Parts: sequence; C-alpha cells; structure tokens
Amino acid sequence: MKLLKRAPLRTLAALALFALAMPQTALAIGTEAGTTISNTASVSYSLGAVSQRPVESSPSGNSVAGTGNGTATTFLVDNKVNLVTAELVAAATQAGPGQTNTVFAFNVSNTGNTVQDYTVVASNFAVGDTVNLGGLLTDDMDVTITAVAVDTSGDNAYGAGDTTTAGNSAVISNLSPSTAGTDSNITVFVLATVPISAVDGSVAVVGLNATTFDAGGGGITSSNAGDVWDTTTVQVVFADGAGSDDVALNGDYSARGAYVAAAALLTVTKSADVISDPFTTTGNPKAIPGAVIEYTVEINNSGTAAADSVILTDVLPATLGAPVTITGGTSSAYNSTTNTVTIDFGTIGAGAATATATIRAVIQ
Repeated sequence: MKLLKRAPLRTLAALALFALAMPQTALAIGTEAGTTISNTASVSYSLGAVSQRPVESSPSGNSVAGTGNGTATTFLVDNKVNLVTAELVAAATQAGPGQTNTVFAFNVSNTGNTVQDYTVVASNFAVGDTVNLGGLLTDDMDVTITAVAVDTSGDNAYGAGDTTTAGNSAVISNLSPSTAGTDSNITVFVLATVPISAVDGSVAVVGLNATTFDAGGGGITSSNAGDVWDTTTVQVVFADGAGSDDVALNGDYSARGAYVAAAALLTVTKSADVISDPFTTTGNPKAIPGAVIEYTVEINNSGTAAADSVILTDVLPATLGAPVTITGGTSSAYNSTTNTVTIDFGTIGAGAATATATIRAVIQ
C-alpha cells in the first residue's frame, strides 16, 4: 500500500484558497452599500491517482465532501460616506448695495456609495476672513442671508422651480451616489441681501457646510469606525476630506464663496463763474446785480457699476432770477414756484465716466 503524500494535498488546498481570495469585480470601488457579496470556496484533491469528491467551505467549517454541502460566506458592503462641497463657479457674485435675492451658487456632490440626505447651512464669516476666487478676497461686511434653495429643476440657475427654504439652511433629499465615474451632485443657492451701506468693492465672505444624514429623512449619519465589523449589518465609514472649514473624516464638507459690492461712486463738483456784468466790457466781470452767473456741475462715476436714473436738482437762491440757459443731460426743467432746476442725465457709466451741466442766471 502506498503512503499518502500530505504535502501536495496541503499545497493544492492553499493554491485553491489563494485563487479564491484574489480581488473580484464585486470588490471594485463604488459597489453600493448594502450589496450582498457571497461565495463558496471548493477544494479538490486526489488520493494517489484517484480524484476525490471536492470539499466546499462554510463559515463554521465543512468536512462533508460533495458539491452542495458547503455554505456560502456572506457579508454586506458597508457605507462609505464621502462628499464634496464647492463653489459652482470660482468667481464672486457682484451685487449692488441694497440688492435683494442676490445668489451665490455652491455644488454638493455625493461621492460615497449609497443614497444620502444632507443638511446644508449657510453663514457669514468674520471681518478679515478670506477666500480665493480667482484672487484673494477679504471680508469687510456681512450680507443678510434670507434663504437657501436646492436646484430641484436641475438647470444650475435659481428660479421659481427650485425648492427655497427661508433662513440659512435647507435639506437635500435622496442624493444618489456616483455612477460610471460621474459624481451625483446638486446645486445649492444662497440668497442674500447686500446692505445699502455697502461701498464699491466691499466683500462679504459666506460659506456653505453640508452634513450627511441617513436617506429618507433619517437622523445624522454616525460612524462605526470603532465598532467590530459585523458581516450582517451595513456599517458606516467616513471617507470625506477636509473642506474649507471642517476636518476630514467627519461626514461634513464646507466651502467658501463671496459677494462683492458693485456700486456707483459719484463725485459731484459745483463751481461758479461770472460770465458778464452790466458795466465791465473788457477784463474781468464781477458778481454785481445784473451780472450773469454760470454754475457748472460735474458728476463723475468712478465706481464699478453704472449709475441709473441720475437726476440733478438745484434750488437756485432767491437772489437769482430764472435761468437764462440750462445745458447738459437728456432733458431739463425749471419750476418757477420753487426756483428749482432739474436735469435728467439718465445713466452715467462706470469707470470714471463724467456728465456735465451748466446753469446761467442773473443776479437780482
């Protein structure tokens, strides 16, 4: 009788188990949380030249030979929580002083492996805080955040079809994870009012922080990182990076944006000159009764926004008669009851644009 050679049997078994332990397609990054992964190993061997029935594996160990006598080893894919919040466009929102419902847009992406809800909260930052949006911007004012809207219409533009929540927070419901290498994302709009006192170039740095919640209106998602792995339960692992104002691996992600005040900056200069008097025929006329005085009013706009509906109002002193001439603007009028001149300039453009008017009247 031949002696059984045990070493080759152990080698065959080891090779079979090693082959089954190699990475499979189902283990690729992106497998949805809750997916059941199940398989059974099978060991074949021979006694001498005689092949024996294979022995299949089971979680508790199986020694009954034959196909179908093993039990699959099964586990559930866990929940990899990952998200990114970023500005939709790397540029500040330009808005005029007093402007309402001015919008800064952020983008929230679910880069995890299951559907999640998120709560997003918008906030102002302190004076001196900064954000880089194609250049460093430093906060020197606050806007009033009036609402946060979720782009349910899917067009990346704020409109009536979007879900708007008054205040500084909103909920993103059932955001699907990435598929086929493309992140599932949604745009969030922060609506704000710029203070009427804002001067040209004032900056308000704002932020949006997204916090991960269980889908379907569940509670805040918590990590199972410290728990023993349970093959029958979907456990949570935080895989998120650090945003602008949060730490990594906490289920949050934040980003910063900014509003920049685009205002007209008007400088109004008024000068007076004596055009003529009744007695000076050559030389320098003087401001005596009967002399013609000319007022010149110059309006300069050195701001970054055009000034619209510009109206000059000049109440002449009672010691001056009705205007002899009025020039400048698109139209003008004189009210004899109030001795008031009005001149309509329409729009004065931005960037050192200048408009000029003259008013001539006689000293009584």
